[in-house]
Amino acid sequence: HPALIQWGSPVLPGDSLAASGCRLNRLIITHPDALTLAQVLANVFNDDRVVFERGAQPALHAEFETPHGVRTLE
Repeated sequence: HPALIQWGSPVLPGDSLAASGCRLNRLIITHPDALTLAQVLANVFNDDRVVFERGAQPALHAEFETPHGVRTLE
């Protein structure tokens, strides 16, 4: 079952999109208490690409491999 979105369809949107040459490399979740957050979300983010890092401010960074090289969303 989806963690955050109820799609209302048996086919997930990502399964029906045409290939774009873009692929998620890493999702970096930064938080002051990253260890606790990682433990709480362990069942939700069961993916080696999801990384928890300790930092002063909560933040998300996503690194993608694209046809034009690695791009980061911050």
